[in-house]
Amino acid sequence: MGSLLNVNRYEQEFLKNKSDTVVMTTRSRANSYFARFKEDSEELQNHRNAVTDKGAGKDLVQEYYSISTDLYEFGWGESFHFGILWADSSFEDAIRRYEYFLAHKMKLNKDDVVLDLGCGVGGPMRNIARFSGAQIIGVNISEYQVYRANLLNRKAGLMNQCRAVTGDFTKLEFDDSSVDGVYAIEATCHTNDKDSVYSEAFRVLKPGAYFAAWEWVTTDKYDANNPEHHRVRFNLEKGNGLPETAPWHEVI
Repeated sequence: MGSLLNVNRYEQEFLKNKSDTVVMTTRSRANSYFARFKEDSEELQNHRNAVTDKGAGKDLVQEYYSISTDLYEFGWGESFHFGILWADSSFEDAIRRYEYFLAHKMKLNKDDVVLDLGCGVGGPMRNIARFSGAQIIGVNISEYQVYRANLLNRKAGLMNQCRAVTGDFTKLEFDDSSVDGVYAIEATCHTNDKDSVYSEAFRVLKPGAYFAAWEWVTTDKYDANNPEHHRVRFNLEKGNGLPETAPWHEVI
């Protein structure tokens, strides 16, 4: 099994290096990110060409979350996903219900070790850990989000149950048949290499264990030749750090 993060050491190193250089790096990444999405620009065409290759889009995701994570936490909360809002429930209730439903369908319990692919800052892992009693290991390509997730895990008193590690969910550093469940909540939309993500999830799962995912897709109603459809899809990809939105039949 992949080694867990030494949180105290990582936090000290991160804070030591948090300086004007970090601010300038973030600004540079923001400029690079938005350059990818200028209509009719060479950068946009290069971006569209690049995402046809397996595994492309990792730089895009790194750039996106380096500039958006704090905004997400401030405006949305610690769980970076949607939920079904009932008339008599709060936004927070909708988010938790969404996560509890997934844990319930996966039949998670206190004896399980589970992977959260693309864990963000760990809101879902903490709620699912509390709900199910399972131990959750979050995998995230963003070092800043790993830092934030482990900081929030410690503040919540869940360090014995929840850990985030830096890693690539298309190349998991875990042994075959080593975990009791794998889930991804609106995270694998950040790669066009679905085959590798799903194959890696299958490889690390114990026989009979579940992989569950919430995914962003286009439906059969999407018309690539319809300018309005293109505009909506383009803006969703620009606003959410998506390399390319897959049609539903590629993820089912």
